[in-house]
Amino acid sequence: PVAAISISDYFEISYEPVKFVDANGDPKAEIRKGEVFYAEIQGSASCIEDLPFPLSEAKLTSKVIAEHQVSGSEETLNSSYTVTIKPFPRKKGDTTEINKVIPLQFPDGSESGNYNVVGELIEAKVSALLWIDVTEYLPQSQAMGSVTYISSTANNPPSMPSTPTGPTSGYTTTSYSYSTSATDPDSDQIKYTFDWGDGTASETAFVNSGTTASKSHSWSSAGTYSVKAKATDSSGASSGWSNPETVTISAAPDNPPNMPSNPSPANHAAGVSINADLSWSGGDPDAGDTVTYDVYFGTSGSSPLISNNQTGATHDPGTLNYNTKYYWKIIVTDN
Repeated sequence: PVAAISISDYFEISYEPVKFVDANGDPKAEIRKGEVFYAEIQGSASCIEDLPFPLSEAKLTSKVIAEHQVSGSEETLNSSYTVTIKPFPRKKGDTTEINKVIPLQFPDGSESGNYNVVGELIEAKVSALLWIDVTEYLPQSQAMGSVTYISSTANNPPSMPSTPTGPTSGYTTTSYSYSTSATDPDSDQIKYTFDWGDGTASETAFVNSGTTASKSHSWSSAGTYSVKAKATDSSGASSGWSNPETVTISAAPDNPPNMPSNPSPANHAAGVSINADLSWSGGDPDAGDTVTYDVYFGTSGSSPLISNNQTGATHDPGTLNYNTKYYWKIIVTDN
């Protein structure tokens, strides 16, 4: 002020359009009673001429006002916030970025309707050797955009979810994943319930409105099933059921059991204890299948069956003879 400096002689100041967002950073143009939303302010100030005296810092304190486009009533959305610029750009070419997220909320009793949102300057000061008030040298207000305020707290149900997507055919006892999505007009979080068409259902966790969620299911019997979904918001309101996805399930093909492997004692093992037990690896590649084992053991290649249809993969043949070669094999059968 003492030097009668004009801001435009020393700075180029630019702002990005103000964005109104929710807590997740998603665009927010419709505000409900009690809801907190945010204004994202981004800009830059570039020094285009060396300042004639040093400044180290600036503080701008403002408030946010919403003006009803019809009635003209004004509501204070944020009574005071401060933007600090430090270090202050004072040499030609210096640039300072401005990034500020401001919480906003309509007070109770605000009128429903469309509002113009404006930032109004309360105080601006810069620090040289002392703090100097420069409020009158800056624009006193800045348009930020517009929002719609809804004073009603009535909860609206989510939209009908999309038709579940996933495999349209498969086999019994095999799990398949299906996905759907829906939106909530109040931006509430939502969960999805999948009806699998076989008398069972599954629920997802709550996700943000518009977010796709998935759930997996397996059918125990062959047949044709209708898979559908509905959405329920965090306040308990539910949509209708989606259009169904038809899924045809066939009996799973049966594969033979795994060939027994990893014998212990190993083939051609020597110096085996006379109290050794027999063990092996078995199993079946088909999920849900069970297996039993036949154990053949003796002193010749045509060893006799000594255990029939046992479920475990170990066997105690009893006390063995010294200096004797034994032959054994395992045959596995699935259910």
